[in-house]
Amino acid sequence: MSKLYKGKKPHLYTITIKKEAEDIVNKFKVGDEVPVFYNPEEPENSVLITGPRKDKPYHEYAMSIIVILTGFILAYANLDTFKEAYELLMN
Repeated sequence: MSKLYKGKKPHLYTITIKKEAEDIVNKFKVGDEVPVFYNPEEPENSVLITGPRKDKPYHEYAMSIIVILTGFILAYANLDTFKEAYELLMN
């Protein structure tokens, strides 16, 4: 007896150019049977693409650095606002 699971939850998969997006769309066409990798104890936890990207082995690190730097830049740019809010909270 099988049970049908459906999902639309995306996962971070860095796509930086149109060709990469087209390749993903062409790989998983509507109606095609595709291999699904899942946790047998929690089959709702599943993925279509496993492991790191071979063509972009360090993209997770690069994206993390970009996000952290953006956070620091935004915090620095709004430092006066943070100081004012802190002073209001402390009084």
